[in-house]
Amino acid sequence: MPGSGCAATSAGNQGILVHFQKATSHAHQAQAGGFKMGQPTWRKIATVSVPENKTGLWTPALDYVTQGKLYKITVEMKPDPADETKQVPQTWKPESGRVCTADGDPTIARKDPLMMDSCAAGAMIGKVGGSSADTKADKDKLVLFVVGHHCVFCVSDAAKCGSLYLAVNDVPGSQGRVEGQIEVTIFEAL
Repeated sequence: MPGSGCAATSAGNQGILVHFQKATSHAHQAQAGGFKMGQPTWRKIATVSVPENKTGLWTPALDYVTQGKLYKITVEMKPDPADETKQVPQTWKPESGRVCTADGDPTIARKDPLMMDSCAAGAMIGKVGGSSADTKADKDKLVLFVVGHHCVFCVSDAAKCGSLYLAVNDVPGSQGRVEGQIEVTIFEAL
């Protein structure tokens, strides 16, 4: 797409990029009324419940993330069990923590380091590469990032492309002990 590109995230993850449009290169067209900046058109490609089961640390979400392709992961509201006409956030409960959304709970304290120190315990995190059994993410070999309830990403480094995995941010010994599941929807930009 002419005039589009990717920019590095502020989290400092090498190899992961977020999409943007170069407004300055289109300023003249926009002033002339000949160009409208818009959002990508998204196509749903998967729905995944995280965690998939109690045996794995990482839930497989996509078999392969393509270099340079833009992806979006969302956690949608769900019907309230007490009143089907209302929508409520999806939640899960990290081990010895309180119920929280995919954005996590900053009040949960852990003695050992979390998988990612840039977000709260209980937040949903993702990685591209590695396997479902990884207990320590090697940032030099794969891409590790925060998902929360909404995330848009693309991987720019072909060497870091691979399967997409999702998990709860916690210490490795507690990751498999989260109570409940959160369903995510994954889209790709057309």
